[in-house]
Amino acid sequence: MSSSRLHNHLSEAWKVTLNGQKIRWFNFWWSLIDTIILSITLIYQIGHISLDVMGRESEFFSWLRENTTSFFGDHRMTLISSVLIIGISYFLINFLIKNIFNAGLIYLIRAYNNQNEREYRGMRAFAFGWRKSVKLAEYHSLLFWSKPVYIVYIFFWGYQFLEANWTLISIIAGIFLIALFVTRFIFEYARYYIIAENKGVFESLGLSLTMTLENISTTARIFVSLILVYVREIILLVGIFTLPFVMSWLVALGLGPVFLQGVFVIIGLVYLLFLIIVSAMNSTIELFVETLWYSVFRENLMHSDTTHSSHHNSHHH
Repeated sequence: MSSSRLHNHLSEAWKVTLNGQKIRWFNFWWSLIDTIILSITLIYQIGHISLDVMGRESEFFSWLRENTTSFFGDHRMTLISSVLIIGISYFLINFLIKNIFNAGLIYLIRAYNNQNEREYRGMRAFAFGWRKSVKLAEYHSLLFWSKPVYIVYIFFWGYQFLEANWTLISIIAGIFLIALFVTRFIFEYARYYIIAENKGVFESLGLSLTMTLENISTTARIFVSLILVYVREIILLVGIFTLPFVMSWLVALGLGPVFLQGVFVIIGLVYLLFLIIVSAMNSTIELFVETLWYSVFRENLMHSDTTHSSHHNSHHH
């Protein structure tokens, strides 16, 4: 792909991102849900390691645990029930809701590009996403590791279960990053085959590999130029990591309980605002990235069809 054609794809993606208000609003809700769940998970992991694994005293995490326990009731959950609850919640949120919004996003981008007012509706996109969610869930369960944030969990779980063996943890993290990079690179087009072309999961993986190899320079140029975008979660992670330590530091100052609760409420509201701003930013970036990849996918597909048909014709002559 020439620089001018790549520039056209970039400018088209940016145009959709700026003007597609309905698409941005649709995608914002998933981004907010995802951000809140990510922050809850990470704060829980930090608290668990701080209190239970490292055996540190932390009034903030103890206070958080007490309030959470009193909110959910004092009964202790068995390991099996807690795993079931976490498993079902993870499936519903990360697979079902995520995939509904992901497919719906592509549907709205396609409707916007085709200037189809009848299809350019949030509820239609949601219904379309619902129909595609099972296939996408299969796809994501096959490539379950392909989320950059899992690198953080590797260090959490590594510290907890590998007794802080940092050499082994670093090797696992290194292998994970290579696997993440390779799978994201060669299977980036698979979702679009599932969503836009109604292909099966395994067929889509094969077609994506073929498309990547046929358009290796294009795919590589876009992938490398978007690496900074893919690590945008670092901003969010820094913010999430900072919160518990700010809270713990305030508790350590020995402030009065009433004053402290007021401070917690203010910090909680500021943190919520932070999550909303990050979600809006993430949503906009995701829209731009999805529009760009989908645009390139459509061109690659047209080029692939014409290439194959020309090969087919040449065999007949």
